[in-house]
Amino acid sequence: MKLEIPDLAEELSVPSAIKRHSFANLDLKMLLAVALACVTLITYYPVRHNDFIALDDPDYVTENADVQQGFKLKTVAWAFTTFRAANWHPVTWLSHIADCHLFGVDPAAHHLTNLFMHVINAVLLFLLLNRMTGALWRSALVAALFALHPLNVESVAWIAERKNLLSTFFFLLTIWSYITYVRLPSFRNYMVTMTTFALGLMAKPMLVTLPFILLLLDFWPLRRVAFSNRTATASETKTDGATATELLREKVPFFLLSILSSMVTLKAQTPAMASLQLLPLGMRTSHAVVAYATYVAGLFWPVHLAVLYPYTKVLSPLRLGLSLALLFGCSAVCLLKIRRKPYLIVGWLWFVGSLVPVIGIVQVGLQSRADRYVYVPFIGSFVMLSWMLGEGVDAAPRLRKIVAGTSVLGLTLLAIDTHSQLGYWRDNNALFGHALEVTKNNAMAHMIIAGELVQKGDHDGALAHATAALKMEPKNGSIYYTIGRIKLLQGRAEEAENYFRQALQFPNSPQYLGMIHDRIAFLLDRRGNFAQAETEYRKAIQLNPDESYYPRLNLAVVLQREGHFDDAVEQYASLIKDAPTEPSLYFLLGKTREQQRRLPDAVAAFRKTLELQPGYALAQIQLNAIAKEESKARNRHQSRKAAPL
Repeated sequence: MKLEIPDLAEELSVPSAIKRHSFANLDLKMLLAVALACVTLITYYPVRHNDFIALDDPDYVTENADVQQGFKLKTVAWAFTTFRAANWHPVTWLSHIADCHLFGVDPAAHHLTNLFMHVINAVLLFLLLNRMTGALWRSALVAALFALHPLNVESVAWIAERKNLLSTFFFLLTIWSYITYVRLPSFRNYMVTMTTFALGLMAKPMLVTLPFILLLLDFWPLRRVAFSNRTATASETKTDGATATELLREKVPFFLLSILSSMVTLKAQTPAMASLQLLPLGMRTSHAVVAYATYVAGLFWPVHLAVLYPYTKVLSPLRLGLSLALLFGCSAVCLLKIRRKPYLIVGWLWFVGSLVPVIGIVQVGLQSRADRYVYVPFIGSFVMLSWMLGEGVDAAPRLRKIVAGTSVLGLTLLAIDTHSQLGYWRDNNALFGHALEVTKNNAMAHMIIAGELVQKGDHDGALAHATAALKMEPKNGSIYYTIGRIKLLQGRAEEAENYFRQALQFPNSPQYLGMIHDRIAFLLDRRGNFAQAETEYRKAIQLNPDESYYPRLNLAVVLQREGHFDDAVEQYASLIKDAPTEPSLYFLLGKTREQQRRLPDAVAAFRKTLELQPGYALAQIQLNAIAKEESKARNRHQSRKAAPL
């Protein structure tokens, strides 16, 4: 069945001058696109001076050896097979790999890549809306709000949020391809749309709601939904529409892709998910309602923005009641206006529906909400605002200049606020210090600042922040572990061990348990309790096999000290497989072989050490000592042979 898009310019009451001069209007459209790109670049350009941050950026770039290798066959294979960072998003990994391949670990280059992607998304959104609706200025306003709204700063200024920018790019491309398919139905155009959708899911699985968005677009502005002649309005009867069943059937492959992506994501994120015992379903639902209302408030009054919003387990009944009233009120108004103002219900359901994967019903981490989550959902809200303003101007043309001036002023204020927010993202101290200023009970912000201070050697300051975090979350094992590490750096080994053992009572994850056992083993090893240290190292390796290099190395040294030379050799051989160019491993292997009196094997290991690092003095000393010992042995042997019977 052939499906046609009606004369959208006529249906949306676009001024007649624009309709008559659509070709001349092309120059204005391109001018607006260039202006949008320039304003966005100017507003965000200071981001090039910002550093990496301690949250997620290490996982994605600064401490990710696979990403830093650049494009190789094994890194591409890794991108498609890893669940690192509790996600399966190979397209995102390939993007970070490309940056490292081209620019190395240079934060300025990585930030600029994010910025250019945000600019492309803003321009693409403008062109897409204009293509769907024919409404030039309304589309431009939506794109400008998207480009300059302060809540979108997080998605641009945070290098680890490349996935958000990439997935949105493919999200918009998918809708663009879908419009092409609707206008020119063909298997090829349909498969192009499916491909861009699949790429978007492989950038960030939050796009699982896109089939739902396509159904909304079928209703408005594409108007593909068939209405009965008895109830249809004059404009609706023009459309050779499809039934709801036909439109749903058309989206079945999209929904199947979403289901498949959700299954893979569930497997990847299961270790990071909060349990129902920790956060019951009723509590999650209440927080979801409040989060929706908070996002709506942030749309109009974007203040007190932070990279981390702590999860408050106790909500006031008044706040929950007002949030429910807001949601039900907005939904009711949109439904009442569904015929005359269809963009309201579409924009509202776009906002509500696309937030579902990240609203907190399935809770990953303990944040109550995040600014980055509204990057796509706010597009629906911006459409509602822009079209309401446009219809207001159509109804009262005398207000055109006032509305235009107010819009420019509002966008200017948003740009200034966005520019200001970028300053908080310049480094960890600024970002998480600001989070402490605008939020309450933010234990994670305290912990990240503590980590920064440890790196700078300010152990007392780090301890103060970690202790403050412990008061907020007294059952958080990772905080006990961090305090133990700081105490160890201060030379207070007994207190450190006490905190490590307390951390075992409140495990955050098997990975953390492994790290705790490793530190306890280190302290036992230092005291000469080799047998107990061996037990603890083995626990660390078992609990955290992905980060077991140093526990295995320490275990090998302990086995060597205990005289378990064969076991030590086995450990060193395993480590050499993982790090075949590390000279110290061959040196330690050589020492073990020397203790076994397997001198040829020891010599081979020491020579390999010097081959990898010619200036390795200890290896040369050991070789000289073995050569001297062998020389003495030969002399004694020759003397015995020469002595008279």
